[in-house]
Amino acid sequence: MSKTKEKIFLFLSDLLFINLAWTLYYYVRIESGWIVYANPPSFWIPLIVIYFYWLIIFSFAGLYQHWFVRSRFDEFSSVFKTVSAGCFILFFIIFIDDYMNNAPIISRFLILIYCLLLVICVSLGRIIIRSIQRNLLGKGIGLRNTLIIGDGEKAVSLKNMVGKYLELGYNILGFVSMNDNSGNERITLGSIVNISGIIKKIM
Repeated sequence: MSKTKEKIFLFLSDLLFINLAWTLYYYVRIESGWIVYANPPSFWIPLIVIYFYWLIIFSFAGLYQHWFVRSRFDEFSSVFKTVSAGCFILFFIIFIDDYMNNAPIISRFLILIYCLLLVICVSLGRIIIRSIQRNLLGKGIGLRNTLIIGDGEKAVSLKNMVGKYLELGYNILGFVSMNDNSGNERITLGSIVNISGIIKKIM
């Protein structure tokens, strides 16, 4: 999966699940009748605003950076930390909104419910995407062409290790010697001084 496709899938996933979390939260807060509002807040405008809010928060938190190997736990942990920080800010925004609408104090604590819904929804979407991505990499689809600088025993061991775990996302094309007098011309693609030409030739 290319970097561009990966980001598109992540954006679409977040678009779906962030809005799903807001829809569920709105139902609990407004439609359930748990809290009576004299002037219930609208649904669509906050939904749009809150989506772009999380889009900015997620971008600053690095949740759209390129990925090769990341465990499901790491993905969940990143989402949890980012959502917690974002909800902390959101709490005060809702506090101000409730104060202006004379809403009961209890409604301010519903942000905790929203936080939980968002963590579950967004994490679910991202874990699904990461699982699909890991499966594709395991089949050799979406690997990134890579060169190893160096041609010694450690470099060869690294190539062998990476070759056993395609989920890492690397397709090792060969070695690049650190100098012109390498003793392993048979396995190297050239010297590091010519790396630009090597890259253009094979990648």
